[in-house]
Amino acid sequence: MRGFRLIGTGMAVPGIRFSNDDFSGWLDTSDAWIRPRTGIKARYFCRQPQEQVRCGKGTEDAEAQSGPVPESAYGPDCTATLAASAGEEALKNAGVSPSDIGLIICATSTPSEAMPSTACLVQKRLGIPSGTAALDLNAACTGFIYAMSVAFSLLQAGAASGRMYALVIGADAMSDILDFQDRSTCVLFGDGAGAAVMKLDEENRYPCHFHLGAEGNDEALFCENGKLRMDGKAVFRFAVSKILGEMEQLNQKSGIKPDEITHILCHQANSRILDYVKRARHLRDEQLFMDLDRFGNTGAASVPIALAHMKQQGRLKTGDSLFLVGFGGGLTWGSMYLKV
Repeated sequence: MRGFRLIGTGMAVPGIRFSNDDFSGWLDTSDAWIRPRTGIKARYFCRQPQEQVRCGKGTEDAEAQSGPVPESAYGPDCTATLAASAGEEALKNAGVSPSDIGLIICATSTPSEAMPSTACLVQKRLGIPSGTAALDLNAACTGFIYAMSVAFSLLQAGAASGRMYALVIGADAMSDILDFQDRSTCVLFGDGAGAAVMKLDEENRYPCHFHLGAEGNDEALFCENGKLRMDGKAVFRFAVSKILGEMEQLNQKSGIKPDEITHILCHQANSRILDYVKRARHLRDEQLFMDLDRFGNTGAASVPIALAHMKQQGRLKTGDSLFLVGFGGGLTWGSMYLKV
C-alpha cells in the first residue's frame, strides 16, 4: 500500500466572535456555567444569534414579523466561503498550485445549498481545473476522517486525472441548525472550516491506517424540524467509548500503542470527553491537543481546524506521528493514523 502525506493545512472562521457571556442577553447562562462544563470560552458565528432569537426560529419568521433580516446580521460567511478560504490557505501553505489538485472532497452537514456541492463551489472559487473530481460527503463530526479515507482510496484508484494531490476540507456553519433558545446545545457549537492538502506517496514513506464505523441512531444526536437535538449523557458515553475503542483498534491492527503516538487529535466536542480519555489512557498533556476553548465544536471542521492550528504553532515536526479520531451524529466514528 502506498502512503499518504500531509503537505499543507489551512483554516477559516467567520468574523463574529461570540463569548460565553454574550449568550446571557437572552439565555439563563454565563461563562461561569459554560466553561467548567465544556472547556469552551468562545466560538465564531456566520450570523448574529440575536437576530434569530428576536424574530423566532429562523429567517422566515423574521421576514414575516418585521421584514427582511438586515444583511449585516449574516455577514459574508457561509459554509462554501469558509471552505474556500480554508482551502486557499492550505494550498498556499503547501506551495501547491490549484492546477496540481486532482480531487476535492468537502465534509459537511450544513451545505450552503443542496446543489451545487460545496466542493464544486470551492473548485470554482479557487480556479481548480475543469474535469477535477469534486464531491461532498456527510458523516457529521466524523466527516473529515471519512473524507481523508475516501481521498486516499480515490487517489490510489487513479481517479484524480493522473494528479497526486487531494484537497480535503471539513466545513460547517453549525449556526444554521442551532436552536438559540436551547441552552443545552447552542453554547457548544461554532462555525468554521479546515483543510488539508494531501499527496499520494509512491514510496510509502508516510504510512497511514484508517478505521471507519457507523451505527444507525436517530435518538442521541439528530435534527428535528431543522434544529439540532442532543442527548448529552448518551453522546458522552458514545464518544469516550469510541475514542478508546479506536486506540485499541489501532494497536490491534498495527501494533502501535497510544503512548508511542506523538500527537492525538480528537474531535473537539467537550473538554470533559477529552479529559476522561486522557486519564483512562494515561496520556501525556502534550500528546492530546485541544483548542475547543477558542472555537467550540465546529462539526466536521473541528479536526482540520485543530490540525491547522497545531501547524501554525509549530507543533508538527518531521517524523511525528498523528492519530486523528472523530465521532458524531449518525452515529459515526473513525480514525486515521499518519506520519508527518
